[in-house]
Amino acid sequence: MKYVFSALLSICTTVSANNAVIEPILQPIPGNDTQGLPSFLMSKYEITVAQFRQFVSDTGYQVPKNCMAFTEALWPDPEKPGRWDLPALIENPYRPVVCTGVQGAIDYAKWLSEKTGKSYRLPSAQQWRHAALAGKSGRMAFADDFQQSEICDYENTEDIANIAGMKKHHQVRYKRSAQCNDGAVYHTVVGMYRPNQYGLYDMVGNVREITRTCHTFNKSEPAQCEQYVVVGEAWHWQPRGVMTPDWMDTDFQGGIEGFRLVLESDKVEPLSVATQDFIEKLKSAQYVQQQVHAQMQTIPASPKGLSAKAIDNSRVELNWLTVPGDEVRYAVYRALSNPSSNEATRFTKVVDKLTQATFIDSTLPEKIFARYQVFSYNSVGEGLGSEIVTFGKAKHFSSNERIEVEHFFTGLYYWVSKREKATIVGFSDNPDHFPTGVKPHKPAWIRLGFKSEQARRAELTFRAVSEQEASFELWQGMHLVGRYDIPAGDKFVIQKGMADLIKSNAPLEIRMDKPQWFELDWLEFK
Repeated sequence: MKYVFSALLSICTTVSANNAVIEPILQPIPGNDTQGLPSFLMSKYEITVAQFRQFVSDTGYQVPKNCMAFTEALWPDPEKPGRWDLPALIENPYRPVVCTGVQGAIDYAKWLSEKTGKSYRLPSAQQWRHAALAGKSGRMAFADDFQQSEICDYENTEDIANIAGMKKHHQVRYKRSAQCNDGAVYHTVVGMYRPNQYGLYDMVGNVREITRTCHTFNKSEPAQCEQYVVVGEAWHWQPRGVMTPDWMDTDFQGGIEGFRLVLESDKVEPLSVATQDFIEKLKSAQYVQQQVHAQMQTIPASPKGLSAKAIDNSRVELNWLTVPGDEVRYAVYRALSNPSSNEATRFTKVVDKLTQATFIDSTLPEKIFARYQVFSYNSVGEGLGSEIVTFGKAKHFSSNERIEVEHFFTGLYYWVSKREKATIVGFSDNPDHFPTGVKPHKPAWIRLGFKSEQARRAELTFRAVSEQEASFELWQGMHLVGRYDIPAGDKFVIQKGMADLIKSNAPLEIRMDKPQWFELDWLEFK
C-alpha cells in the first residue's frame, strides 16, 4: 500500500496546479500552555470522498480491498470485505471517506503536503482531544449530556434513526440509543450539525477518526506501530466521552473510521479555487441531506405510559399513550414465564399493525407471568420500544429447589436464548456494543422471586458457560450471598461454591462481577 512518491508522481497524471487541489478548510485552534501544546490549524470537517478521490486519481494509489464495510446491503464481515470506493460509500462525495486504513490516511496527508507545499498530517491524540473539548472539561464540548438527549443537535450518533435503520436493513434490533433522532442512519454529509466552540464539526460522531499517535508498538520492532489511537464514536455508538482511550490495528480497514488533518501553523492562507468550489457544492449537498434527515426524523417516538390490567382470568388489557405522527402503527411483544410447567419464552410478537393505543391479550394462559413491550413505527422505520411492564405473579423459588434463572421478573442488559435444549439467560458485558477501547462498566443483572426460611451456609451448584473467565455475585436484598467464578470454555459446565443465606423474602439478584459476558442455566443450594 505504501509507495515512493517521487516515482509515482512522475508517471501518473498530476493535478495541474495547486488551485485544482481541494484543501481542508482550516480552523485556528488555540494552544494550551499547561499541556505544552502550541496553537495549530485543524480541518473543520472530516476528509471527504471528493478530497480523497483526487489523491487516488492523481497517483493511482491502491487501497486494500479488505474493508469491514457498513452499508444498507453490507454488514461488516471478513468473509465479505468491501473497499473504499463501493458505490454506496462514494455516491455522495461530501460524506467522510472511510475504508482507507491508517496507511491510506497517512499517505493522503503526504500527497497533499507535496501538492501544496504545506506540512499536513494527522493530528496527535493530544491535539484532537484538546480541539474536541474546545477549552471545556467533561465528556464533550457542548455538555456532558449523560441522558444522551441533546447530542443529536451536535453529532451523528447512535440514535433512534440508527436503531430504525439497523432493524430495517439488517434485521438487528439494538435495545439502547441516544434519546433523540439526528436523522442519519450511517455516516452523513460533513457539517450537518452544530460545530463546537472552536468551529469544528462532527468531532464526536459521524466517523471515528484516526490519529498519528501510536497506542502499541511492536515488541520486536520498537519503531513499528501495531495499533494507533482512534478518537470519537461515529454514527454506530453512543459517545463515551472525548477522553476515553480507544485504538485500532495498523492493518485494519474500517468502514466506520475516517480522519481529518492538521497544519502546525498560525497562518490561515487564502483558499484555492478548487476549495472555494468545494465549499459552494458542500452547501448544496448539506441542503439536500437536510431533507433526508427531516424524513428520518418522522420516525415515531417510543410509546409511553404502558400499563397492563386484568379483564378476567385469561384476558389482559394493555393501554399506552397515543404516539403523535402520521400513519403510526404499533406492535406488541410478549415474554412468558409459566411457574407450573417451569417453561419460559423470549419476547415474541403477538400482534402487529395496531392503529389504536390499546390491545386485549386473550391468548394468555392462566396463572402465568407475562412481560410486555410495545413498539411504534411508520413507513420510515421503527424506533425504541416502550418500558417493559409485567402482569401476573412471577415464580417464587425456595432455597430448597432448583432455580431456573429464565423465570426472573426484572433485569438489565440480559438476553434469553436456547442452548442445548435449555432456556438460558445471558449477561452482557458490553450492552452498547463498543468494539475496542475502554468500555463503560454496566453490569448485567436479573432478580428472581426467592424465599429462604432460615439462615444457613449451603453449597451452591450452578451450570454456566463463558468464553473467558467470568464471575458473578448473588445477593439477597442488601446481603451478599457469595461471589462465584466461571472458568473459560465453550461448553456449559457445572460449578460449585459456598453460599451464606439469610432468613429473608428478598429477591435473589444475580449480578455480573467481572466485566465478561456469561450464560447461566440454573442454580441450586444444597
